[in-house]
Amino acid sequence: VPNDLFPWFTADENTDGTALARSGSKSAALYDERRGYYELKQTSILTVDQILDTTVAREPRLEFYVAHDIEPPADQVYDFLAVEISTDGGETYTFADLNQDGEVVDDPRLLAFDGLSGMSDKNGDDRLGKEDFEFFSVELPSATQVIVAFRFVSDQEFSNYRGAYLDDIR
Repeated sequence: VPNDLFPWFTADENTDGTALARSGSKSAALYDERRGYYELKQTSILTVDQILDTTVAREPRLEFYVAHDIEPPADQVYDFLAVEISTDGGETYTFADLNQDGEVVDDPRLLAFDGLSGMSDKNGDDRLGKEDFEFFSVELPSATQVIVAFRFVSDQEFSNYRGAYLDDIR
């Protein structure tokens, strides 16, 4: 998986043997082995290394699962995972409409921002497990070549969070 800034870690982390990507390995800038948390002021980009051809697809979609423990928003979104789409070979990217409201908001200062933050801890045990992965299905532009990237960003404060874990991207 090509990466523009810092590596994401991919390994057989799931009990079913499928691969999982998380925002930083034990040696990468987003993960502190001593504490298990991502570092401050980091940006990591995971680019899917296959160009998606949507020229013949009727309703092209990107589907994936994500579990996340990211600093929750307060008056604005500080740390986040966003999905970005490029239709010009990677020259420019736009945010995907993650909340599926028909409007793309790419400003993290707004709480309607189309990025993920907070924790997907569904059973309240303060741990991320298989049951905490949420399914997302995002509409892709049709009749073109598409590049997809996942961008994880952290600010300069509060890094006692574990980051974002992606699975089954298709």
